[in-house]
Amino acid sequence: MIQVPADYTDLLTDDRRSFMMLTTLMSDGSPVVTPIWFTVEGDNYLITTHPDSLKARNMRERPQVAFAILHEGSMARYVAVRGLATEALEMDAKAVQARIVRKYEGHDPTIEREEVVFRITPGKTSAFDYTDYVA
Repeated sequence: MIQVPADYTDLLTDDRRSFMMLTTLMSDGSPVVTPIWFTVEGDNYLITTHPDSLKARNMRERPQVAFAILHEGSMARYVAVRGLATEALEMDAKAVQARIVRKYEGHDPTIEREEVVFRITPGKTSAFDYTDYVA
């Protein structure tokens, strides 16, 4: 990730279980936060979801998103991103979903679900480390 400082890229690899706290916007402008699994490809973040999920509907209508990525077990060090989500219709959703499931569960998916891929292109990225302040 070009925008992520080098000492934070460990939060983005498929070798580590970091979680995305994704914020999408409802039609009235109110935010909805959802913890979600993700992977990274180039400078973009990839997620999968059911095509009719609330987050999918929100991202299609209002592509502005924000999220924080935190490592499992540590909330003191994280990356925060604001960006735009687009449905990646050209991507193989099953292949992306399998990659994500392998990252978090260590095996190929045992249940096949209807999924679509959303690509999130970062606009603004910030990194924070509060480990010295956490008791």
